[in-house]
Amino acid sequence: MYMTFKSAYSSRVEMYINPIILDRKERIDNFSIYIITLPKRMNYVKNMIKKYKLQEICNVKIVDAVLKKDINLNDSFTKKIVSIDKLNNRLKKSVNQSILGQLGCYMSHLKVFDIFMNKDRNDNLLVLEDDFIFEKGVDVYSFKRIINKLINENLKYDIINIGPCWRNCKKDNIQNINNYLTKDFGKCTHSLLTNKRGINNILKYMYPIDMALDDKYDYLTSNRFIIGYSLINRLFDQNSKLESNIQSRTLTPKCV
Repeated sequence: MYMTFKSAYSSRVEMYINPIILDRKERIDNFSIYIITLPKRMNYVKNMIKKYKLQEICNVKIVDAVLKKDINLNDSFTKKIVSIDKLNNRLKKSVNQSILGQLGCYMSHLKVFDIFMNKDRNDNLLVLEDDFIFEKGVDVYSFKRIINKLINENLKYDIINIGPCWRNCKKDNIQNINNYLTKDFGKCTHSLLTNKRGINNILKYMYPIDMALDDKYDYLTSNRFIIGYSLINRLFDQNSKLESNIQSRTLTPKCV
């Protein structure tokens, strides 16, 4: 489906952050980071790239988010890929959320998949949203170590939530597969690790758009349509000092 994602949602600006050439040991091979960015967050994102030295680690790309104002619910293509009735029914149970906000997030991630699958030579992808921030206690060195572990071990997965929030962490419910991954995918989409094989599998089930993106991933992993996990100890949180574009919140708790 990524080949048919409408050009109306293609990137207005595809901004590559030039990598700094270092010794191979300092970089993560075969790995890219794409950051979905609202116009108002561009300076924040550039500062975070510099602060975390992401351009020294791998290929980094800033991708314009799909904005709510650019989504036309009456557009023939949108009608084909979106189930408005199901979204409305689900969002009636939510607080301070809107269909356009949820669609903007969902379509932005689809847009990243489209660009990555068609234009990137690397196989592994970390998708960040523009309010990302390292979890307390995480630094660039621990980040590199864990990412290398995830992509270089003999572990089959379609997607891993490396910044899960609102996850069920009750000991009697959680199912850990090893000492750093759990089957409980959790919520939030601000930091997701995937690969080209995984994206091909994921795109089989992403339409119609009938729920929020994190709910979709949770549903697909829980029902074993795709292979998805989350980190027990997350690498990223959302910066609570930044205004959310989708819903009102002041923190993203790890567990419930």
